Amino acid sequence: MIIDFHTHIFPPYVKENREKFFDDPAFKLLYSSKDSKIITAEELISAMEKNGVTKSVTFGFPWKDEKNYKMHNDYIIESVLKFPEKLWGFCCLYPDGSKSAEKEVERCLDAGLKGVGE
Repeated sequence: MIIDFHTHIFPPYVKENREKFFDDPAFKLLYSSKDSKIITAEELISAMEKNGVTKSVTFGFPWKDEKNYKMHNDYIIESVLKFPEKLWGFCCLYPDGSKSAEKEVERCLDAGLKGVGE
């Protein structure tokens, strides 16, 4: 069994419209170059199959904006439900210690994600 313990997947909308998310400084730093690869769950599964990877631990992105991290965590949850034999999902958010961040972690764990990361 081969497990990739650190992957990131993005909703298709983010992949297709990355520049709309450049208000987040960390995202802009990492993904403003078109050479920075953004992949969807389906693309990850394809790469896993091509390379003999059995399972992947996958994360979203630690967005500072609550709306964005919730949207991305929703995508991780959906992807894990779609590919339960291939993906272990982790909740990802900006760790500001707020009640909303705490509630998001609880929501993600209740939805079946395995932990919190990044």
